[in-house]
Amino acid sequence: ATAEYRREEKRVEIEATPRKSSYAPGETVEVDVVAHIKADNSPARDTVIAFGAVDKALLAISFDEKALPLDTIYNYVSDGVIFTSRIHDSSYDGFGGAEKGGGGSGDAARLASQVRRNFKDTAAFGTVTTDNDGKATLRFTAPDNITGWRLELVGVSAKLEAGAGRADVNVTKPVFVDVVAPPRLLT
Repeated sequence: ATAEYRREEKRVEIEATPRKSSYAPGETVEVDVVAHIKADNSPARDTVIAFGAVDKALLAISFDEKALPLDTIYNYVSDGVIFTSRIHDSSYDGFGGAEKGGGGSGDAARLASQVRRNFKDTAAFGTVTTDNDGKATLRFTAPDNITGWRLELVGVSAKLEAGAGRADVNVTKPVFVDVVAPPRLLT
């Protein structure tokens, strides 16, 4: 038999708003975060929110799916039994998967090859904790890249209330060009 937990009662809505429309390279980025429980719109107090800022150009060419922390927390839990068998032949030694020198699951091998290990295209990782009003401010120094950063946020409380949010942070620098050209070219 299975039973589903009413996870919607634990859903946290996380909204993130940068204080400025754009930042300069090297400037301190400040983002206001507001978290509330969706069911009754009450503040999500003492919720730890992890955040990461990743270059949007990188995300455009990679897997970009919104985090669903409630689905992970309140997911089906296996009983742990992987395989049962009865056999009279004592020479039988199992499947021969990854533990026996085999390749293991094709899906696991494919996913392992997609794991990024070079984080040069990330601006920041950190955590903040919301106050009694469900508010927090996160800060990080913008790298020298002139780009857009996708800010991903995932929060969880001690009561296992959880949610996710997104925001975009733009880093730019005004550029002025004085064209010096011969008069004949301008004509």
